[in-house]
Amino acid sequence: MRVKSPPKLLFLINAGLGDVCHAIPILFALQKKWPGMQIELLFASSSAKSLVQLFFPDVTGIVVGDLGPLSQKIYQIIKWRKKRFDFVLSGAHLNSPKTAIIAYLIRAKKSLGMKYEKYSFLYDVSLSKRKNHVYDNFSVLAESLGVKSEDIESGRIHFYEELIKISSHYSSISDEKNSHGKTIAFANGSDNIQRRNWIPSIKRLPTSLIWNIFTEIRQQIEGVFILVGTAEDTFPDKMETESSVIDMRDKTDIRRLIAILCQVDLLICNDTGTMHLAHFCGTPYIALFGPTKGANFAPDGVQSNIVTADGPCAPCHPKSICHSKQCKLLRQLETGKIVSLVKDVLNAKITALSTGLPDRSHI
Repeated sequence: MRVKSPPKLLFLINAGLGDVCHAIPILFALQKKWPGMQIELLFASSSAKSLVQLFFPDVTGIVVGDLGPLSQKIYQIIKWRKKRFDFVLSGAHLNSPKTAIIAYLIRAKKSLGMKYEKYSFLYDVSLSKRKNHVYDNFSVLAESLGVKSEDIESGRIHFYEELIKISSHYSSISDEKNSHGKTIAFANGSDNIQRRNWIPSIKRLPTSLIWNIFTEIRQQIEGVFILVGTAEDTFPDKMETESSVIDMRDKTDIRRLIAILCQVDLLICNDTGTMHLAHFCGTPYIALFGPTKGANFAPDGVQSNIVTADGPCAPCHPKSICHSKQCKLLRQLETGKIVSLVKDVLNAKITALSTGLPDRSHI
């Protein structure tokens, strides 16, 4: 298909911070193929939009939560339709049937999505997934437009280098590190999008588990502990009064969060966007999975640093079985096993990274 240069593209990613982390290398690759390409995104969160616009200030887009009532959503589709996009790409979501319908209504010159999406017959081109790993499907969509896989890989490296560059402009936490040993961050985030009967908060770690991990680590490892995320991200109240804990929730913009992740020794987290951002920062992390499957949603699939809560109902994504706001299996994870893994990562007995990104040991 011939398009004018530069073409116009709408990416209906409708994704939070973690998904956008994996989309940014795609955007770098698209801009390399078509310099000056006009790109618009549909975001799921303001943090996702802030991250993208750090590197692509000319990329426009709207956060789905800002659209308001149905009439406003219809008006937005009409506005998109008038722009006559050359391409509309889906966000390749497992359980978002609206994406294909929206793509159809926009009537771009060419729409592309994945065959496993509901109503995929509405796309002009329906592509087969390469692996079960969700984020590989972003590459499948981009490569169908003629983007080279090596350019996507270069985009990953470029993303990492830009994150390190951002971190260098912020004061280091090395003073705390030198006087208190290791610096360990905790994240327990969740997006606010409820797709069908999926409850995102079910991915959050129980506060009792976090407290047990924290107290056992504190007994065995000298260090400073940092809480990152939004005000809604839950941690034990008792942690906030601990002298070794620095509560940075809702006190950092996206740039400062990047700096913190680039400077800490380790991140302990659930399946959350901060995990993905840490991955691209080259930060060692230990992620605790239950409702979602690490092989599908961890940055590089199942690794030695992924701890999974096993049970007959896990994983339950995209349709939770118990209708609970919190996963019961996560409460049963063995604290001792997690703390042992923390010590192994900090002592470099195992690597928590298989990113293919440059070594960040010089930071």
